Amino acid sequence: MSRHASATRVEVSLDEEQGYVRLRVHDNGRGITEGEVTGSKSFGLMGMRERVLLRSGDFDIHGTPGRGTTVVIKLPLTKGQEAL
Repeated sequence: MSRHASATRVEVSLDEEQGYVRLRVHDNGRGITEGEVTGSKSFGLMGMRERVLLRSGDFDIHGTPGRGTTVVIKLPLTKGQEAL
């Protein structure tokens, strides 16, 4: 994230909640725009979204100008799996 975002700090959290594992990544960079999320050059983001959706998960990315970008991925745990 720091390469494109000009971020100096990245926070990462991983936790389990109600049968899901949730990964949250937040940086303090310039904030991704909606055009960058949906644009024709966003192959990396499209690939991430597709892989998450194939596992019946949720993928969310949003940015706030000058305040950073947050990516949240939630994946369901299947029977026999444990998070953390």
